[in-house]
Amino acid sequence: MERPESADAVLTGVAGVERSYDESVYGDQYGNLRGSGGTWFTGMGVLRLVDVSTDETVWVFAYKPGYSFSGASSRVADKTVEKLLKDARQSDKKK
Repeated sequence: MERPESADAVLTGVAGVERSYDESVYGDQYGNLRGSGGTWFTGMGVLRLVDVSTDETVWVFAYKPGYSFSGASSRVADKTVEKLLKDARQSDKKK
């Protein structure tokens, strides 16, 4: 059983998906109204890893959106884990 009081560190912050919608209406050369638009989803996240014994922040990550074929929430999760593992490996090499 996992218990918060036995943790070495706590991951905290926010992560999610922001939805944007854009609709454009314009007149063509014949005076007909035409329209276009769409919905976009953008991942966002700011997370930090806090040492429980010292209350010191030991790692910070701010997700920066990029182009990908996967869903926005998957990109945030994937990039967060990727960065955490990369930074942990670099920290181990310094020891």
